[in-house]
Amino acid sequence: NRHGSYTIVKKQGDTLVSPPPPVLNKWTKIPGGLKQVTASGKGWVWGVNSANQIYKCKKPCTGAWTQIPGGLKQVSADDKEVWGVNNAGGIYKRPVDGSGGWTNIRGGLKHVSASGNGWIWGVNSTDNIYKCKKPCTGAWTHLRDGGRLAMVSGGKTHVYGVASNKTIWKRPIDGSGSWVKIPGGLKEVSASNDGYVWGVNDPNDIWKCKEPCT
Repeated sequence: NRHGSYTIVKKQGDTLVSPPPPVLNKWTKIPGGLKQVTASGKGWVWGVNSANQIYKCKKPCTGAWTQIPGGLKQVSADDKEVWGVNNAGGIYKRPVDGSGGWTNIRGGLKHVSASGNGWIWGVNSTDNIYKCKKPCTGAWTHLRDGGRLAMVSGGKTHVYGVASNKTIWKRPIDGSGSWVKIPGGLKEVSASNDGYVWGVNDPNDIWKCKEPCT
């Protein structure tokens, strides 16, 4: 279909993830196809498909996707803005309802998270970690304490991330303190202000953990 070849599913009130077939009877399938989706935006679900086309859907989303001009490989939203990165590492943001246009933000990231309470987080192509206080205009701070992560996701009290070896880490959302390892292994993690952390591992099993997840 026009959104790509991926399946989108949702569970009422929770972060969107794509579960394996054994649990599909517990989820509601949404029309369309996306490779990545974010439900942390106030009032809106955003996603990108395999061609990096961008879509939004008003909550509660039942599949009425609207294509937004531009091309991004990953998106993340908060109460006010949706953020995204493209294949070249360019960083962009716009109002969460899709109004206005994309604003280019200084810097280069491969993954960005806007869901954190008060902070934007991201990692670059070499897994270096950056944070920027909201409203972020590009004043990134590089966390130079030795940590490297493949992706990050901001929550209510902490930022969570997974390394290239699938280990899970967290630290306070403002970047204070140091990285603390959480038992387990995930390939992707999702946190938001709802108080829960969600993740999927290599076999595509789905996990959740209440903040502060230990």
